[in-house]
Amino acid sequence: MKRRGFTLIEVVVVLMLIAITASIVIPLSMEMVTRNMEKKKLVEILTEVEKLKDQSFSQLKIGKISLKNNSLLFFLDENKIKEFPLEKGAEMAADIFFNRNGISQGGEIVVHLEHASYLVIVKKLTGELKIERK
Repeated sequence: MKRRGFTLIEVVVVLMLIAITASIVIPLSMEMVTRNMEKKKLVEILTEVEKLKDQSFSQLKIGKISLKNNSLLFFLDENKIKEFPLEKGAEMAADIFFNRNGISQGGEIVVHLEHASYLVIVKKLTGELKIERK
């Protein structure tokens, strides 16, 4: 007598293993996607800061970064060139300026994201950027 197919117990065991694996993998992958989106947002902010620094120097205009209503505002000679909304908000002690000669007075921006907060440091004089996790 030949048996063909699987028994009900075998099918149930396989389905339980699939369900257990999915219950572990899906939350981890969702968290990874969220963290990658956060990193992308941080890179976008850094790119905008770097771009403003370059534009101030190349166009001989004063660049300014300020914070208003949980949005980072980027100005070039008082003309707003970019608004960057932040859902979880940010903190700045004072506006950050880039002079026409490429020199910055420096400053710090604390960016709050879903899983962590990051400190973006604009170094005095050089305008070099540094990131630290808070």
